[in-house]
Amino acid sequence: MKFIRLLGLFAFLSIHFVQADTSIQAVVLAAGSGSRFKTSYSKLTAPICGQPMIVYTAKLLQELELFSTFVVGHQKEHVKQLIEEAQIPELTFVVQEEPLGTGHALLCSQSTWQTDNILVMNGDMPLVTKEIIQELIKQHTKYNAAISFVVSHCVDPSTAYGRVVTENNVMKIIEAKHFTYDINQYPHINAGIYLINRGFLEEYLSSVGQNDVTHEFYITDLVEIASTHSLPVTMISSPYAAIHGVNTLEQLAKVETFKKNELLRNFMKNGVRFINPDTAHVDIGVTIGPDTIIGAGVHLLNGTTIGKGCTIGSYAILDGATIEDGETIKPHTVTH
Repeated sequence: MKFIRLLGLFAFLSIHFVQADTSIQAVVLAAGSGSRFKTSYSKLTAPICGQPMIVYTAKLLQELELFSTFVVGHQKEHVKQLIEEAQIPELTFVVQEEPLGTGHALLCSQSTWQTDNILVMNGDMPLVTKEIIQELIKQHTKYNAAISFVVSHCVDPSTAYGRVVTENNVMKIIEAKHFTYDINQYPHINAGIYLINRGFLEEYLSSVGQNDVTHEFYITDLVEIASTHSLPVTMISSPYAAIHGVNTLEQLAKVETFKKNELLRNFMKNGVRFINPDTAHVDIGVTIGPDTIIGAGVHLLNGTTIGKGCTIGSYAILDGATIEDGETIKPHTVTH
């Protein structure tokens, strides 16, 4: 019996480990070139509030206590270095030598599969929360699914995500570049987060065909394969903001603004006043004591620590600074 249910939830280094859930491990797709950035560096190395994009994914999986395999390719040494510098334990790297799509990238990781289920996600999703992954696991386990995945409701025609389409009782995901249907009829986009039964994956991944246009192999084809064989397919829905990927510098700026505002809200809830929050910038790892006032245009970078009852003058830039309780920093001060 097939279950399809939508819930509203708004290279290789071996390492032995003990994980919280031995039935699940993760594979992170981090081999792409990010050509739409039009930069010389990999988008996965771009900092977001002072932390490389790929490290957000690595730390999320660490928090979930999942052993992780990172499939690297473009600028692989730099991507690996950033993850290793973050001191993320219990992970491996494999290399995708040719950019032949997400399905091929997953196949490159097959030698690392050891658990009953494989969590697969893209490396450019810094806003995904632990709760989304936990809900996906819960849904997948409840229905003993062959494949489960995350979707979001979005009818913006400029959004370059694959869309979920069901025809003749068969569910499939059609990539944005191939989608020709009415968006309003199929409003759910594929987030790029999957939980896949290992047995199903080992049996059917090799049957994923090469796309005639792009010559790539798509993970998304597994949804149609499972549905065609009347195997359980489930999905959960997440707010679009939480699954927002980063494919352009404009999207990078939006994601960093979202993350920065999250940090600022937490500080303000704990007694820190920002005179003009819209003009402030705060990195991950910055600490600020209560009763401190932060002026307009202040940048707090690289693990800066500010004590209680301080005043930071407007347009100061504090880079790795330590400010003791009660100190006043004059406007336009720059520290290194």
